[in-house]
Amino acid sequence: MDSYFTSLEGRLEGKQTVAVVDNLWGDGGKGGWIDYLLSIGDYSNVIRFGGGNNAGHTIKVGDTEIISHLVPSVQFNPGAIGIIANGCVVDIEDLFGELDSLRKGGIDLTERIFLSGAAHITAEYHRVIDGTDTKIGTTGRGIGPTYSNKAARTGVRVNDLFDIERLKRDHKNFYDYFIGSGLVERLDEIHMMTADTQKMITAAIKDDRNILFEGAQGALLDIDHGTYPFLTSSNPTSGGIATGTGIPVDNIDLILGIVKAYATRVGEGSMVTEYHGEQADELREIANEYGATTGRPRRVGAFDAVAIKYASSLNSKDILITKLDCLDTFENVPICTAYTYNGTPTRYDGQWVSEGNQIDHFPREARILEHCSPVLEDMPGWNEPTTEVRSYGELPQNARNYVERIAELTDTQICGISIGPEREQKIVK
Repeated sequence: MDSYFTSLEGRLEGKQTVAVVDNLWGDGGKGGWIDYLLSIGDYSNVIRFGGGNNAGHTIKVGDTEIISHLVPSVQFNPGAIGIIANGCVVDIEDLFGELDSLRKGGIDLTERIFLSGAAHITAEYHRVIDGTDTKIGTTGRGIGPTYSNKAARTGVRVNDLFDIERLKRDHKNFYDYFIGSGLVERLDEIHMMTADTQKMITAAIKDDRNILFEGAQGALLDIDHGTYPFLTSSNPTSGGIATGTGIPVDNIDLILGIVKAYATRVGEGSMVTEYHGEQADELREIANEYGATTGRPRRVGAFDAVAIKYASSLNSKDILITKLDCLDTFENVPICTAYTYNGTPTRYDGQWVSEGNQIDHFPREARILEHCSPVLEDMPGWNEPTTEVRSYGELPQNARNYVERIAELTDTQICGISIGPEREQKIVK
């Protein structure tokens, strides 16, 4: 067995706190792996530490499929509670909509969802402002404007709802929205959900309970480390766990980075390996690459080892590869190993780069990326289905060659591979 693949169960052994984050632009399949980990481990808490209802995590068990936007992925795991921590922004209307919909479907999460009193709230006027942004390609859910108010210290936090007179005095626009939306009538329910989540998480760690941290979006959308300005307004990298929950970084035992078997992106911004025309349409239809939150078609392209190597250095070198089965029918599966710069001479990474220069480290600057083209290495496809495979050794040789080349180029260790959306379609040994 090649050393690039290691047993996920082996990596999990003795690990109390485990995080699942995305090592690209999001949409990698975090929800499915969170659900799988819950199905095999005794986890008491699933914690969202950043972002809001711009996330779209798909979980499929049997014939039932659920797409959650804000609710942590505990729907099929009655032993776990979900925590929406202080780093998140919360659209309470949407949160109640999700919970009410789940209840109608027979999944009652009453007393199983807790909300940080320090989390900031998204209101209707945030969504209106967000809807005017056509350049960045946001979900239009009001996430950016809510984080903007947070940074400007003009936002409203969950705990502010419990002093209505002060809310009316200090935040008149929000007060009008809160009264007009009817949410004031559910104030008791909000109160029952609200908690000091930092205290809850710290206590759970002290009591030796197992915890899962559920990331949202992806590393290259990070407000500090992503492809500025085409990114989100939070820190979806693993570093955001500490600030988004209030626990020390050394309390995170294992970080697993999600890596899709090809590249996808939503919204504008450079995507060096992007496919176009029929090539893009074919992969998009086979892989059903449409946004779980917006329904928008995702941009698709060849696996980008340059971008993944950088993102993995931010998040984790222990990776979970998803959607390998979506490449089963292709004659060739290219991997981008470097970029060629095609622009005018400019300074980058402490030196000059000119037209024709090769770049092997991911440049975050749009002025560089928009002038790059991929250096592609063609790998032979395997032309046989993988969806029934249950161990690494059963994969076609060319499929193993492909994922091992990914690990080699990105300096990562493969801990698991998904070859379908079901729990049993996870190769972990």
